[in-house]
Amino acid sequence: MYACVDCRSPQASVLLFEPNPGDPDQAWFVDAPSLTEWLRAWLDGTGWYDVMDEDLILTPWTQFRIRTAMDRTATA
Repeated sequence: MYACVDCRSPQASVLLFEPNPGDPDQAWFVDAPSLTEWLRAWLDGTGWYDVMDEDLILTPWTQFRIRTAMDRTATA
């Protein structure tokens, strides 16, 4: 998995990208609603990557289709 910061969101959401799902709709997840919350969890050792909770269900990033469509037209 790869993490990135959504610089277009006011809170700087932290997103996860899973390159192996096959379906792009199932590749993007919200790791933290803000960079501040993500950094706090990382420093406190309470992030999912530290706890490794097997029951963890990641929240899909619902703006995936909207954002990727905007990015394609912006660069064309």
